[in-house]
Amino acid sequence: MNESVVESLNDWFIAAEHAANRSSWTVRSFNGKTVGVAVPAFYTNDKSGTRMFFDADHGKRLTDALDDMVAKNTDLVFLEGFTDMAENASYWRSTDNTFYDFPNQRLNILRKYSSNKAWPESLRIEMEACDKFFDISKNNSGNQYRTGDLDVAKVANVASDKNTEWYVTHTEPGEWLEWKELPYAAGNVTIKVCYAAKADAKIRFDFGEGTQRRQGPVVELPATGGEWTTVDAFTMKCDVNGWRRTLLNIVAGQPDLNYFTITVEK
Repeated sequence: MNESVVESLNDWFIAAEHAANRSSWTVRSFNGKTVGVAVPAFYTNDKSGTRMFFDADHGKRLTDALDDMVAKNTDLVFLEGFTDMAENASYWRSTDNTFYDFPNQRLNILRKYSSNKAWPESLRIEMEACDKFFDISKNNSGNQYRTGDLDVAKVANVASDKNTEWYVTHTEPGEWLEWKELPYAAGNVTIKVCYAAKADAKIRFDFGEGTQRRQGPVVELPATGGEWTTVDAFTMKCDVNGWRRTLLNIVAGQPDLNYFTITVEK
C-alpha cells in the first residue's frame, strides 16, 4: 500500500527470543499519529518452533508498556490478545496463579490507565468475582462460574438475551470475600449491597492492610423472604483517591450475596 494513503503505522510486538529488537510493546509515530501496541504477557511457539515468551512480571510488563505510551502521548493503543487465553495474552479475570498474582490484576491495571473510568463515580463489584475467599464448606455447591470452594449459583429468571448473573450462596458466619484492590475516589463514599436472605443476617466490610486497616460497622441485613433487595450499608469519607484492599465478612446468618456498589459524591 502506498504510504501516502496510510494514516498511521505500528510495528506490533516482536516475541521471538532470538530477535534483536524483541519487545512486548512498541510505539511508532507516522504521519503525525502515534500508535502503540502491547501484550501483558505471551507464551507460545511460532510455526518453526521458536519459543516466544514474555513473563507477566507481576503486572509490571503491562504497566511499563502503558507508562511508556502515556509518556509519548500515544494517540491510539492496541491491547493485543484481549481474549487470548491460549497464549496468556488475555486481559480478563483469571484464576491462573502462574502469570496472575490475583484474578482481577490485569483488569485493574486497565482501569488505572483509563482517563475517564479510573475513578468512577459508581462502580459495581460482583461478589463471585472476588480475588480471594474463605469458604468453610468444600466444593462449589452451585457448580457455577469458577472452580474452588466458593459457592456460586445463577440468578434465576434472567432473560436468555441478557448476560448471565451469578451470586455467592450458602454463606456461613466466619466466611469472607476479598478484593486485593478497588478504586475509591475522594469524597463521601456510599457502599450499597444487593442481597437476599430468608432470615436476618449481618456483614462487615474491612479496608486496607496492616496499620492502615480500617474496620467498618456491622451492617444489619433484614430478612427479605429470599427476594433480592439493595440496602445502604454505610457511608465513609475518603480524603484522596486510592486503591484499597476490601474484605466482606459474614458476621451472622446466611445471606445470598449478589453485588455491592461503591458510589462517591464529590
